[in-house]
Amino acid sequence: MIQRVQTLWLLAVLILQSLLWFLPFASFSRESGQDVNVALHSLPHTVEGAFSGYLSLYICWAIAALSALIGIFLFKKRKQQMKLCVYGIISSVLFAVFAWITAFKLAEATQTELHMGTSLSLFLPVLSLICFFLALRYIRKDEALVKSLDRIR
Repeated sequence: MIQRVQTLWLLAVLILQSLLWFLPFASFSRESGQDVNVALHSLPHTVEGAFSGYLSLYICWAIAALSALIGIFLFKKRKQQMKLCVYGIISSVLFAVFAWITAFKLAEATQTELHMGTSLSLFLPVLSLICFFLALRYIRKDEALVKSLDRIR
């Protein structure tokens, strides 16, 4: 299971997705000068009475994390592993879009200034997307190798 390169890329995605749970993806400055950091685990408790349509963030995050986790254990079923990587790619892109939308809606609802600086968590969905692409590439190489060996027999 670990001897395959795509497993390492999927493990990297799983680590990035778990980091994404704890690191803030946006921060706000209130009038009192207090900064409020918004992370996935603290999103419902961050701003009271603000935009509450953040369920899509949780769903996209869960799909990406679960597709990486399940893909690690489906190392013998490469076609299903490829499908899970595609689902992970789509959910990573949607997560990035929904994170931006949620951050701007929260800033608008609280009339605060949004800071989306060079936070590491802004790049985590992009890094997980790259890792999903690399895992998909190595799964396809593995599939091509198996098919070429089947032709020799």
